[in-house]
Amino acid sequence: MDWNFFWIKTMPIVNCVISPDCQPSNENLVELWAREAGIDPEHITVNLITRNQQWGKTYKVMANLWLPSVWSDTQVSAIQLGLARALARFYHLHPDDIHVITSVVESGRVVESGCEVN
Repeated sequence: MDWNFFWIKTMPIVNCVISPDCQPSNENLVELWAREAGIDPEHITVNLITRNQQWGKTYKVMANLWLPSVWSDTQVSAIQLGLARALARFYHLHPDDIHVITSVVESGRVVESGCEVN
């Protein structure tokens, strides 16, 4: 498989809602995640949003991860577990403080640069 083509068409995207008391490290979160998951960091997108309020079961970090349906269960597992480890390391947190929800996006359900990505 041509991994450069693979990554251009199938980049992982994560939106993280972060507790305001979390203090980031000086490390690069994208690089940490790429190392932990064994993936190329070039096309990873990470959005960090500081939360204002949270009720019920609380987490320091809640991550919503979107991955393409072309990936195997093994690849999805490596990426979501790698993200959880990277976030714990980046924010100096215990794994219990990190919650990752992964959604799989079907081919053709993403528009980038004005074109559907298949």
